[in-house]
Amino acid sequence: MRKLVVLPLLLVPLACGDGNPLQPDDVLSLSPNGPSPLVAAEQSATKTVPFKASGIWWGLTGEIIEREGFNCADLGGYLDSGAGVINVTHLGRSNYSYVNCWDADFETILYQTGSVTAANGDELLWDGPGEGGWDVWAVDWEAGTYAMGPLSFSGGTGRFEGATGAFVSSGEAILGESGWTGTEHWEGVISSVGPAK
Repeated sequence: MRKLVVLPLLLVPLACGDGNPLQPDDVLSLSPNGPSPLVAAEQSATKTVPFKASGIWWGLTGEIIEREGFNCADLGGYLDSGAGVINVTHLGRSNYSYVNCWDADFETILYQTGSVTAANGDELLWDGPGEGGWDVWAVDWEAGTYAMGPLSFSGGTGRFEGATGAFVSSGEAILGESGWTGTEHWEGVISSVGPAK
């Protein structure tokens, strides 16, 4: 039996003119304004369920540590990283972080890795685009919108151990005096996950 999951959305006061990155306490609600492409589930024996998320992110400064198995320098790329607060199907309000590997011209992201951590400590990992490249890559620097994906779930801890699936990420990116900040909207599918531990 399928259940309909309705997520509360966060509002981001995008009209803040001071250029400071948005922080969790600044969040009231969020309404998706960017592209919202769907991710098609791969045919497999694993049962998948819909996966959605909405939140805010901000760029981080300082040393960037990549997850094991990734090395942007080998591709001649440049790293940036960020963190955020996101409301996620199957996790609720969660913290997340990501690392982007940009090409030498900062035109496209070669890959992204990231993790979402639920309140109970369960962690969900993702990365992309993988060998096939991005099916969706749309960035409008002037308008401050982006869409990319699919990104693939690559396991995790607790109820997300062995998780699979994929999602497309879209949202808004705003460059302020203190760096980048923006909104995040995910839509895709995830393998059925175990109960919260």
